Amino acid sequence: MKKGKLVCPRCQGNGYIKIKRSVDDQRDGIVQCSMCNSEGAIPMDNVSKLKEINKVQRILYKKSSLLNRDLVKSLINKIRMLQKQKVFLQKKLRESVNHD
Repeated sequence: MKKGKLVCPRCQGNGYIKIKRSVDDQRDGIVQCSMCNSEGAIPMDNVSKLKEINKVQRILYKKSSLLNRDLVKSLINKIRMLQKQKVFLQKKLRESVNHD
């Protein structure tokens, strides 16, 4: 690592991070770190900018966290309902195909 750089706090210097592939597929997927552009380090002049961005994001998160929790709970309930409907409709489809 060159002088004047800081190890990326997001990927811990790896240049990549693990994320869940999707809501249905909870296995980890690997993607390039967008914070350090997959370099594993951030130039020192960008560190102060990132700290400011993080500070603003924390303030916004605190203000919207209650709203987000309710929204997430609502969306989870809708997803569960849709998953049940999917299973029911697939079962009906299989039954109709088997009767023909």
